Amino acid sequence: KLLEEALREHIRELRLDRFEVSMANVTMVGIGPSRWAITGEDLDTLEAIARVAFPFQPNIHLLNEYVIQPDTIRKGRLSWAVLHNLETLGLKCRTFVSHCWDEPFYEFLQALRDQYVDYARRAFWVCFVANPQSWGKAALDEMLQEYVPFWTAVAECSNVLIVRNRITHIYTRGWCVLELIAAVFHRRMITVVGSCSLHYVLDRDLGHGATCKEESDTEFVQQIVSDVVAEWGISLNELIKPIMDAESGATLHPGDFEHLFPAMTPRQRQAIQRKVYRSRQAYSQDSSSDESS
Repeated sequence: KLLEEALREHIRELRLDRFEVSMANVTMVGIGPSRWAITGEDLDTLEAIARVAFPFQPNIHLLNEYVIQPDTIRKGRLSWAVLHNLETLGLKCRTFVSHCWDEPFYEFLQALRDQYVDYARRAFWVCFVANPQSWGKAALDEMLQEYVPFWTAVAECSNVLIVRNRITHIYTRGWCVLELIAAVFHRRMITVVGSCSLHYVLDRDLGHGATCKEESDTEFVQQIVSDVVAEWGISLNELIKPIMDAESGATLHPGDFEHLFPAMTPRQRQAIQRKVYRSRQAYSQDSSSDESS
């Protein structure tokens, strides 16, 4: 009898989780990815929580697992950024931040503070607070059939900030590679901060061999990178090298990349957009089929 009651309670909790995620999905999609931003002041609030939760400096993986996910589960499973701007239906992004989750969190925040005098009020799009981290993979994939959040956010932001770190070469990480491609594709001004990883080596496979935490995400990222590179006729190394060689605080303008590849025709731009969105949709559908089989 106790086991039966426990099973029923577990089923009730699962149904509640699914309902909450479903309602959060409606809200997140309705607001739209370009409004999943957060101010520096709210990031400072997250830092204050982290300093209570950890006796050491966490990286983003730990921050997400032990602070962001539990907090957003308790409050309806929206993303941390949307939760803090719900009354205004989100916050329009101004600066898209590309970074790696292996970096120390407080060092990441300090890089933002050092770069912007208006840090407290500036609207940052940062993946670990912008995306709903407490959702399961199936729910995320359902949303991603309609949106590719980072691509949409880069298109809508004013500029891109790339935060290098001393732990990991950011272009061994798949999503960072795609974010760089998005920044150049959308002709955004790019500012580079932070120190390079001690393991910085530029080789011909850098970028193409970048991985993600989830193996299925790695497959998607590597496929779309290959498709876009082939369509565009660019060299990933030639895109990555200026970012890794830049002095901290340096700004690269769209024109600084134009000599690296042929000018895109309108047909090519449309083809690349289709590849990004259609590949994401096909991946999400395949992933859902795999989980249901």
